[in-house]
Amino acid sequence: MPPPIHDTPIWNGFSASASWAEGDYWDAALRYSGEGGGFKLAGAVAYSHTDGTAESNYTQAGVYVEHVATGLWLYGAYGHVDPDGVTAP
Repeated sequence: MPPPIHDTPIWNGFSASASWAEGDYWDAALRYSGEGGGFKLAGAVAYSHTDGTAESNYTQAGVYVEHVATGLWLYGAYGHVDPDGVTAP
């Protein structure tokens, strides 16, 4: 059975979601999407935790910016896995 998921309504471009399941698994995310000043902007940050046979934490973030008039865009993302509660170099 899939984990329960809760998504909030969108408020001023922001929304959030969370899910959880047996075995101490959960995650949460915050997202933004909007447009102004000739630019489109979208971004998200998320965190997940799993504690099954081995503990693992995953943090990720991303951002997207587009200049509407020219169509030029920029995207960046970051992710970090912390297996077994030990941060890898």
